[in-house]
Amino acid sequence: MNLEDVFIPVNVRDELNIENISNDSWINAVEIYDRTFPSLSGKKIALIGLIGNKSDYDCHEVRNQLYALMKKEYAMMVADLGNFYLDLNDPKIFEKLGYILSEIQSMGIIPLVIGSNSPFVYSQYLAFEYLTKYVTYCCINSKIDLFFNEDQEAVSDNYLSKILLREPSYLFHLIHLGVQSFLTDQMAFKMMEKFYFDVMRLGRIRESFDDIEPFIRNADFISFSLSSVRQADAMASYDSSAAGFTVEEAVKIARFAGISDNLQSFSIYGYRNEIDNNHQTAKLIAQMIWYFTDGVAHRFNEVKIGDEINFVKYIAADVAGSQPITFYKSRKTNRWWMEIPLADPHHAGKEIVPCSYKDYEMASKGEIPDRYWLAFKKSI
Repeated sequence: MNLEDVFIPVNVRDELNIENISNDSWINAVEIYDRTFPSLSGKKIALIGLIGNKSDYDCHEVRNQLYALMKKEYAMMVADLGNFYLDLNDPKIFEKLGYILSEIQSMGIIPLVIGSNSPFVYSQYLAFEYLTKYVTYCCINSKIDLFFNEDQEAVSDNYLSKILLREPSYLFHLIHLGVQSFLTDQMAFKMMEKFYFDVMRLGRIRESFDDIEPFIRNADFISFSLSSVRQADAMASYDSSAAGFTVEEAVKIARFAGISDNLQSFSIYGYRNEIDNNHQTAKLIAQMIWYFTDGVAHRFNEVKIGDEINFVKYIAADVAGSQPITFYKSRKTNRWWMEIPLADPHHAGKEIVPCSYKDYEMASKGEIPDRYWLAFKKSI
């Protein structure tokens, strides 16, 4: 596939006032598909804007804010591929986008997608299916986007339903962060519980924000809905609520995502340029992209978990109702993982999943961490 043929060039440089921009700004280093298609050699991130019509301005304003930001060495890791026309009249449009994303991922490059609405998230999932890779998906949204018929069965009319109901399924696990109970159908919570998916409500995250880092570290791809940010901090978003993440929390999530060695695809959606006074929400998205890139720049490449040189092994021996639980702590980053024995007799062995120091503390006191219990039941 020739990627140049599927993307639409963008015009950013002519609209930015270059004379008033520092030499250290992104615009002076990033490769943008404006006149010629950027080289992907040595790039780590491919920025993609999704547009619903050829004159869509949403992604353009985000670029204006992003390319005025500093630290141009980060921009050198990024190739801006321009815009992709998401023609919803084309019945195969999500499959086409999924194939494009899979091509980019196969080069070892992370697609970073900006869109106004959520349907394209299905394409993020399809990219892994086309690569025949089982996937853990982290959805950051103020509600669980599932709808049910009169028989209390999920209906396949949005991105999340399509992912969950897809056969054969390449979805290994689903993590849902930032959920607000008053916005979510109770049947959706029951469905998440039935499949042993992780759901972390906003209130629980508020109690200890850093507890979400292991969830994000476990994800292969993430979609971030701006509806999860409180309205005061992201007024130009669809379905915004008075409650939600702050700007500081949103950019911290983006950095958690970027620094994760496991993450291969990231998206931000829900932006409405036409109501964005003073470009406040575009600035938020730009800062999230900056922090995501900062995370990618500081990845630790901790892939082989548990080797004696780079990890310290701990065993919690007296856990009620469980065999001893083995934990690993990185000597380099102080991050934690734990072993989950596979209960399926046809798949003997173990799985190593990200966790937190709090999980180790609980196990040391004889309590089974929720993260361990859910992962174990899922393996049955």
